[in-house]
Amino acid sequence: MTTSTISASRRRASWVNDRPVAVRILTAVGVASMTAIGVGVLGVQSLDELRDARSQELSTAMPYLNSLHNIGLSAKATANDERGYLLTGDPEFLPEIEERLAKVDGYLDEAREASTDAQSGYLDELEAGLDAWSASMQSEFDLYAQNREAGVALAFGTTRELRKVYEETLEAGLEEADAALMAGASYEKTVSDAVRTMIIVCALGVLLAVGLGYLVARVIRRSLTRLQAATGRLAAGDLTAVTGLAQDDEVGRTAKSLDEAVASLRSVLSSVAGSADAVAASSEELSASSAQISAGAEETAAQSG
Repeated sequence: MTTSTISASRRRASWVNDRPVAVRILTAVGVASMTAIGVGVLGVQSLDELRDARSQELSTAMPYLNSLHNIGLSAKATANDERGYLLTGDPEFLPEIEERLAKVDGYLDEAREASTDAQSGYLDELEAGLDAWSASMQSEFDLYAQNREAGVALAFGTTRELRKVYEETLEAGLEEADAALMAGASYEKTVSDAVRTMIIVCALGVLLAVGLGYLVARVIRRSLTRLQAATGRLAAGDLTAVTGLAQDDEVGRTAKSLDEAVASLRSVLSSVAGSADAVAASSEELSASSAQISAGAEETAAQSG
């Protein structure tokens, strides 16, 4: 690691350490709050997306399903007119049958407009079945005009079997369309995406908030530990104790004041010690002078005697 990198890292650490304790704590709390707000906003947006997705599904699924039901109803009505014609031979049934078959074709077109790519193949199969049934029914009508018994036999034979084929195909399509409408594939996908996004955002926010909280707690604890160690040494009589904290937050300013107080105390005690030494020296000089005076007095007394 280069010197410039170390210096930049120290500057960043110093900038963080210089922030007030309240600011650092509120920053961690703010991150957690922003995470909650973010999750809430995402939740609202996701609900809107869910509503739009469901509306989109219904706008296509319902017309498609209704078209299939209309195909079934019109085809069934056509089969009833077929039986009426076979029983009575009344030619008025024939235009009604043609009209109903035209409606079936129209409903098929409507179903294609509302269908998905996956449903287009099914509609091709259904249309082929309906066309085969319609063609067989037309053949029975042509045969009925020439040979009534043969026409009826064709109706209860081939035409009937072809009708069962398209009815089974139609029933399968209706069940699938009903299931798709109830399940809502796009709706479920949107729900899954929304849940996954909110979980990711929430997890990242929690990790960030916990990380910031841990960093703040670690910095404050480290500073208080050093401050506590210095005061403990001071209480034990060690006047050389210093905190060594240079940060500019509340803890740092307290440590700075303590260091200044200890320095002042050392200065005062040094002055007191100096004064005590001076007093001791003066006392020694006075004692020496007193001894000299006493010796002089004794010598004088001896000479006088």
